[in-house]
Amino acid sequence: MDMIELNYSDTKGTLLDTTTWETKGIYVVVPGGLEGLRAGTRLKVGNYVTIYSSGIMDRVSLGAGVMVDEGAYVGEGSYIGKGCKLHYSSRVGRKTTLGAGVCIEEFAHVGDNVRIGDGSLIGEGSHISNGVVIGENIRISEGVTIEAGAVIRMVSAVD
Repeated sequence: MDMIELNYSDTKGTLLDTTTWETKGIYVVVPGGLEGLRAGTRLKVGNYVTIYSSGIMDRVSLGAGVMVDEGAYVGEGSYIGKGCKLHYSSRVGRKTTLGAGVCIEEFAHVGDNVRIGDGSLIGEGSHISNGVVIGENIRISEGVTIEAGAVIRMVSAVD
């Protein structure tokens, strides 16, 4: 089983201790508790997802091994691929897709309807505007702004 539907109000889950919730064979680690989820929030989660005190909106999918750090935000309808790391106070907009292993560093902002390929890194404080497409294994350095609609492909770095 790769992912399950998880509703914030789902009482079928078992709180194993103050930080780990098990439901339908999937373990969700919630060190900051579930206060980052609004009542009625529906998620799809993979195994061993870690959610700190974060803002996760409705209809978000979090692949196995995803870590959403304290203060991070994930917009409605977004897909966060397996093994992604969303660091402190990072933001991912609505209907955005992050491929496997993407890292969004502290204070980085990723807009709405953005596609970021597997293994890419968005540097601290960078701003990725709406509608941007970033290919696989791309490194965006700290503080860089990528304007709306830009397409970055191939293995490259933007400094």
